[in-house]
Amino acid sequence: MKNDRRALRSRSLGLSVAARFPALAAGMLFLAIFPLAAQTADEIVEKSKTVNEAKSTQIQMQLTVTDRKGGVKTMLVEQYGIDAGGLSKSVIVFKQPASVAGTRFLVEEADGGAENRKIFLPELGKVRRISASEGGGSFMGTDFSYDDISTAARDTARDTHNVVREESVNGSACWVIQSVPKEKGDSQYSKSLRWISKDHYLTLKSEMYDKGGSLLKTLDIGKYENKSGYWTPIVTTISNVQENTSTAMELKAVIYDKPIPAGVFTEKFLMTGRP
Repeated sequence: MKNDRRALRSRSLGLSVAARFPALAAGMLFLAIFPLAAQTADEIVEKSKTVNEAKSTQIQMQLTVTDRKGGVKTMLVEQYGIDAGGLSKSVIVFKQPASVAGTRFLVEEADGGAENRKIFLPELGKVRRISASEGGGSFMGTDFSYDDISTAARDTARDTHNVVREESVNGSACWVIQSVPKEKGDSQYSKSLRWISKDHYLTLKSEMYDKGGSLLKTLDIGKYENKSGYWTPIVTTISNVQENTSTAMELKAVIYDKPIPAGVFTEKFLMTGRP
């Protein structure tokens, strides 16, 4: 969703003078390579989270959920996000179909990396807090869990990160970074792998493993586009390989850096749909 912290611009270093100035070229090559080699896995992960660090985002997207029998259902949602004082806030609003319309979900990052998560379900007519123990539950029948929705806000320091190898994804050179929770029970996953591109620090795909160490979910971001200076995922698919289900998220519209009323990120908005 916010999917919800977010963009770094790419940097390049030209080496066209190599033929005439081999010594200078060698030095430039060293400078080009050394910063990458010197980066820690923690630094790479942190940069990947700030790739799209806009002041605000307004997104409309379509979710297509496919069950194990091949049945398909679609949902239209809107998401609003801001970065306020270094802390993120995000609201997801379900617009269609009628069975879920009016459902609203709020995530507020608190000091120290903790999160407040609340959901309004029209059939209940009240706001309910989502506890940490519910983080692994399915979000509105999709393959995303509540924790998956909040992944971008997860404090980098809560996990141990290591670059385990380097690979290419669709022609893009990537670091493959393994992340393991430092505290037992701090995540629904025993570990995750992320393929982060070296040019723009974009996550191109991920693998998430269950408590027993078996592959549980995969996430593929099939396409990014530069929208108003921000690298934006256009199609994202998360699959539960154990359940043989998947959820595709397709971007329909996005607006960056347009002010959003503070009232959108309140319990009143969850209840009424009005700031």
